[in-house]
Amino acid sequence: MVALRAFFSRLFRRPAAKNEPALLGSPQVPPPLPWKLALVCLAISGGLLFVPDLRQGLSVTFSSWRSELKLSNETALWEKIGREAESNGDAAAMAVAAMRLGRNGTRFDEAVRLAEHAVAKDPSLTWIYYDLTLYMGAPWFHASPHPELAQRLQEWDPQNAAPYLAEAEYIAHVHNNDPQWRVQWFYNLYTPVSQETLACFRRRDPRWLELMDRAFTAPVYSDYSDRRLNFDLQVMQRLGVMNPQRAMTAYLDDERTLNLLNLQEYAALRIAQGEEAERAGQLENAASQYWSVAQFGRHARLGGISGYFDRDIGWSLQEASYKHLQPVLLKLGRVQEAQAVVDASQLQHVERDEMHEHVRSEWQRFETFSVVNALFIHICAIVTEASVLLMAVAFVAFALRRAPRFVRFTLTYAPPLLLLSCIGLLGAYHPYAEYYKLYLAYHPARDFESVVNFLMLSDVLQNGTITPVHFWWAILAVTGTIGIGLASRAVWRTTQHPR
Repeated sequence: MVALRAFFSRLFRRPAAKNEPALLGSPQVPPPLPWKLALVCLAISGGLLFVPDLRQGLSVTFSSWRSELKLSNETALWEKIGREAESNGDAAAMAVAAMRLGRNGTRFDEAVRLAEHAVAKDPSLTWIYYDLTLYMGAPWFHASPHPELAQRLQEWDPQNAAPYLAEAEYIAHVHNNDPQWRVQWFYNLYTPVSQETLACFRRRDPRWLELMDRAFTAPVYSDYSDRRLNFDLQVMQRLGVMNPQRAMTAYLDDERTLNLLNLQEYAALRIAQGEEAERAGQLENAASQYWSVAQFGRHARLGGISGYFDRDIGWSLQEASYKHLQPVLLKLGRVQEAQAVVDASQLQHVERDEMHEHVRSEWQRFETFSVVNALFIHICAIVTEASVLLMAVAFVAFALRRAPRFVRFTLTYAPPLLLLSCIGLLGAYHPYAEYYKLYLAYHPARDFESVVNFLMLSDVLQNGTITPVHFWWAILAVTGTIGIGLASRAVWRTTQHPR
């Protein structure tokens, strides 16, 4: 406390000369207020606010703070957009509002109504039923189901596996609490399935089995990801509600994943049926069962499942089926096909290892650079806000002719601090602004680096290595130290110069 008192006493008042009496002599004339310094710094800082990157950086950091304190709820915004779109006959806006409201269990019926109106006006938007059907299979869904949406989607796009998987996921969700549905299985496609587990799989809802069979034998797989992302961003830009947070949310919403457990269980059933056919000498039937799993894995990896984790599942399905398929093809005398399977398996191993290494190296770079840079951006934004607040208090105190030392101290240090924080924020945030522009310009390509860098900035206090608790405790520790120092100085002055 003594050290803090000495430090802050030097900041707040000019130390007396060595030969100057402490209590005698003429009073010192306080130095004039540094109006020129304050006005120059304020003018330059105000000019920097006209730069879009600086305003965007402040907006992103403030939004992340608000989301940390209170989860954002944009239901009212999308309800308003939906009503206006209905009155204007805007099918695209109705579709976007329906997909947003569909995630809210209490607004699901309204989302279905908007989606039906949008599709009735523009049948090419029928693919939005895929999102709503997937929401019905989510653990948090407790609204009225609408299974007819998946059936309409299947009629509209019958060659695609995605509509069948969406309805199958809803059926599995209905049976989620049924102990006869879920079995104790290690979900390992490389070991044989027990007869008890196999019998449980076969006793499942016949509609689920039919849908999974149609999905695994469908010629294409497309979960409409690229179409959804492009559509989302275009409509939000046209409606004037685009900002970095909603743009990143559109990307994350696009990373919709199916229940991978359903895929693994049905693939295990197919492989087990192939093993049974192989033991019975029905080699063609066995090869057909194995091929169906391999082909679905290839479609899932190349044709539609968007996330890296889901691509990894596609690789797993292919690898498990190739293990059984190659010896069966040799027994059938199809040597060339068997060799092609071996080559494809080896190439897949190389591709998978390269992907793992690439992702690992990227995340290491992001965690060593982006986290530190993102924290610096947040700190600059906090300093900017604190400097503006201090100057506002100082101007009020000056107008009321109170606390002249505080006013002089604030106008001496706060304006340069504001200028430095604005310059630091602008320089540190500029790369993220470029990532955002690149994302908007080339979002169909799904530039991984642009998206992850930007997400690292907005989520550094939520999902980064620095947790919100650590961050805010650090801020409280610094401000608390300053407060203790000021209080100790006041106590010391009172004891040394009692009134």
